[in-house]
Amino acid sequence: MEGKPEKGTIGLTEALKKASERSTQGMSFLFAANNFKDTDPEVAESLYKEGIEKFPKNVSLIANYAIFLADFRKDYDKAEEYFKKALEIESINGNNFDNYANFLAYVRKDYDKAEEYYKKALEIGQENVRYLDNYANFLFHFRKDYDKAEEYYKKGLDIEPEHLINTGNYAGFLLAKGDEKGFDLLWKVI
Repeated sequence: MEGKPEKGTIGLTEALKKASERSTQGMSFLFAANNFKDTDPEVAESLYKEGIEKFPKNVSLIANYAIFLADFRKDYDKAEEYFKKALEIESINGNNFDNYANFLAYVRKDYDKAEEYYKKALEIGQENVRYLDNYANFLFHFRKDYDKAEEYYKKGLDIEPEHLINTGNYAGFLLAKGDEKGFDLLWKVI
């Protein structure tokens, strides 16, 4: 290539090289796309599409593209299509259920369906702190079921006491309830 490289080309080449060294079956596309989604969404999207075309059963690639479509493109219908596609391919992956549940709660505002998918994620990964935390946040913010939310935050802390996100969310929950113990937890995450 002569002259000045196109935007992102040098980084793209290096990212693909590094990713392909440690991955198989399309994961190099996922790593590279994730590397560019904040700085060059056009490149990221083309990588997702090319990766999915070459590896149409790669659930991680499909699910991450769904998140990209929702978070960066705000193309919610297409995002939902890809969330569902990931679930069709691999219905035993708790991440797929958890990610789709978040989408349903925060974007679609379909709380009943979101809760169904949070519960499916937890059936698969009962001790997954991220699933516990996301469900607790859902119960707190959308269902206003504070007792149950606290139960799930605490389950997460019992499993992984140093989990920063769960600890921070639980601290915020406590402070919102007027419980000053939340300050003690905040000091743990700062």
